[in-house]
Amino acid sequence: MIELSALDPRNPTAYLAALGALRLLVDAGVPGAELGWRRSGAGLYRACVTGGGLRDPDDVVEAVLRANSGRDLTAEFGWDRDVMALAHDDAVQIIDRASSARALQMVGACIAELPLRQNDRVPYTPLRVMPRIGRARFLDTLRRISSGVSESDVREALVGPWTYTKVNNMRWDPGAELPVRAYAAEAPTNFGPKGVAGAVALAAAGLTFFSLVTSGRGAACPGIATRGALTREERRDRWRRFTLPVWTEQLTEKAVAFTLRFAPVHDVTGEPDWERLRRHSIAAVVTFRRETLGSDSETLSWGELIEDPGQISGRGVSEAPHAEVGTRGRAEAAAG
Repeated sequence: MIELSALDPRNPTAYLAALGALRLLVDAGVPGAELGWRRSGAGLYRACVTGGGLRDPDDVVEAVLRANSGRDLTAEFGWDRDVMALAHDDAVQIIDRASSARALQMVGACIAELPLRQNDRVPYTPLRVMPRIGRARFLDTLRRISSGVSESDVREALVGPWTYTKVNNMRWDPGAELPVRAYAAEAPTNFGPKGVAGAVALAAAGLTFFSLVTSGRGAACPGIATRGALTREERRDRWRRFTLPVWTEQLTEKAVAFTLRFAPVHDVTGEPDWERLRRHSIAAVVTFRRETLGSDSETLSWGELIEDPGQISGRGVSEAPHAEVGTRGRAEAAAG
């Protein structure tokens, strides 16, 4: 088991980057590639990967870089500049033109197939939280960042330390400084988004785990729970937060995709059902919020991590009773 020491699930960029690393290990042909989270201290978790031929972080860096270099970024991100104003007919054509399974997964993670109303625009990913006005372009930005990734960028993303430079963080990284321009010490020409290039590129690859469905007020993806909301205000609040699992068993790509959608993770009506979550090796859940920045953009907050009380008291998840079929088996059976 190889710890990726820079990937803390409380940071949205790091959480997405861990998923992206798993996807790219699979794309690199690493046999048995799996992802989990290891508790390294009081409430602190780090991503861990396993797979055939992976002995240390250098092997992970090499495999991830090789897979990223082989990506068809035009197929994944080149079908439009942004995702906000696509008509239904255009979206259908984009989906039909997808030239690979990964390209289709990325399209399905960025735009929903069906509009909310007939002849309306299709809803787009709630993970698009960058400014809606100005020069920011979601797909163009992800393609540009992903195409320029070096070995040192991947190493920094996976094992750290992270150094923030003038890279657009997509507003996924609460660790980046977002000073108010009027009070910034720097000249306006020096002011801009700060990010970690390798981490953003891996996070972009991780979007393939967040396929969209048209639901309620827009496009829902794993992490968003709207069922059971009693009022319009409560529904609106749920659309502004993502609740995602932190699991301690090493899981394959299919099993991770199932675990992200596991219904008890998204039960926000009360205390998490730790009995059920424990059977799937889920030791904690983390909730990110979309916070408003000005009139036209948002950012993702630091995640609020809630641990299984049994984990906190020393009763590790691995000691909890499990069903006869392991998490991986149940998840892959459900995912088909």
